[in-house]
Amino acid sequence: PTTNDSFPSICNFPSFTGCFAAWCFPVFACSTASDFGECCCLPILDFPCFTAQCFGSCCYTPPISTALRASVRNRYVIQGDMASDCLYATFCNVCSWCQIAREIKRRHTSFTLVNTQPTVIAPPPMMVAPQAAVMSSQSTMTSQTTVTTQVG
Repeated sequence: PTTNDSFPSICNFPSFTGCFAAWCFPVFACSTASDFGECCCLPILDFPCFTAQCFGSCCYTPPISTALRASVRNRYVIQGDMASDCLYATFCNVCSWCQIAREIKRRHTSFTLVNTQPTVIAPPPMMVAPQAAVMSSQSTMTSQTTVTTQVG
């Protein structure tokens, strides 16, 4: 990963992303979290903070928004600090999520893992049950007699 100075401008986002975030923010946040590899339901835990912010109280910092922003910053080696993550999540939350979505989309690369080493596939081991030797007393006597006559 390459090091970047910081997240790009907070309010610079494509029109579709901005409209999606503005008109259907809960679905947008869940979709962005899922794109990052987190549980899509994770942003729902921030809804009490979103509700408080909608009624004019900006004193609640949404913990999931802050944590996801810090996680994106750490994964993609973007310089910044937790204080700026808290400020953006608290006062510009929708724009912050747009910024997170843009970074994920920009840096998300799909890759294919190819194994180039030859692999030997061995047959599975077979278990063979030992056969119990059953001897009658007559065959034992015969073999003892034969040994005795040959030696003597």
